[in-house]
Amino acid sequence: MKLSVLVVTYNHEKYITQCLDSILSQQVSFDYELVLGVDLCSDNTLDICKYYSSKYPQIKLLQTKERLGMVNNWKRSLYSCQGDYIAICEGDDYWTDNLKLQKQVDFLDKYLDCGLCYTDCNIVCENTQETFNNIINNGYSYLDESNPLNNKNYACNVTWMLRKQFIQYFNIKEDNLDIPLTILYEIYLRAKVKYVSINSGVYRRHDDSVSFDIKNKRKMYEHQKYTFNFFDEYIPKFEKDENEYLSKHYSKGLWTIYPNALYYKDQEIINKFEKFFKGRLNLEDFLQRVKNMENNLNQAYQTINEVKNTFSYKLGFALTSPLRWIKKIFGK
Repeated sequence: MKLSVLVVTYNHEKYITQCLDSILSQQVSFDYELVLGVDLCSDNTLDICKYYSSKYPQIKLLQTKERLGMVNNWKRSLYSCQGDYIAICEGDDYWTDNLKLQKQVDFLDKYLDCGLCYTDCNIVCENTQETFNNIINNGYSYLDESNPLNNKNYACNVTWMLRKQFIQYFNIKEDNLDIPLTILYEIYLRAKVKYVSINSGVYRRHDDSVSFDIKNKRKMYEHQKYTFNFFDEYIPKFEKDENEYLSKHYSKGLWTIYPNALYYKDQEIINKFEKFFKGRLNLEDFLQRVKNMENNLNQAYQTINEVKNTFSYKLGFALTSPLRWIKKIFGK
């Protein structure tokens, strides 16, 4: 089989229909399967998926009688894929280009040194409806073909298509909080990652997700710590020079994770940073700089909130709402 489309879903009742319709409307010249991994839900997601699987024979529905959790649902779904290539679309995302699959399959057929290809996409913040269009072409994100350490960001996995041959290397552990990041780096170790110049999908960002739940600072810190330890493992695989490794790794976390580690008394992270600080930075001066920066940010947020509460701001916001509506509809 040429292709498997991987969909993992959990409590996506509001979104799963749009997701599946966008996949099933793809125009392709080859056979493909849709591997639909449904975790035990508390809403009607499973019923919707059962309806679709009864209607479309290419859907392979994976059910469960007990809650699997994100990691196990991903693993069983990923390893159920039979196609030479695997395209990813999580249950709350969707595709917007009906030729996405055909274009990416043609691309991987042509570029044999490519292990994963991705496209441009839009990001929608579900709670605020703020939209970031064309994240690649507008400079929000880009990927280096050969070295992930040079990346400004990593492209949304709603646009990914990868070669199945690499899944044997995906060591997805039980405490994994960012499975796509693991997949991306494991492929980088063995092949190139290339860009296909189309916009093919929409990635939804939720405020209560693992990495963006700003109301749950502990949850955000655990994700931050996971990412920090992830780079502890992977940066040496790409960067052999110790000084370069230290600068690339610790410079990303100095201003955020270390103060949070002190707050949560996380001795594991504290020890790593104090070892790094030794002979490089004065610890007391650094913490004072962090405190000053936080004070400046708090003052800025306070000023912004004061402006938003003024009559003139509210009037201007109301008068420009039709323009925002037009921008949202037409994506301009």
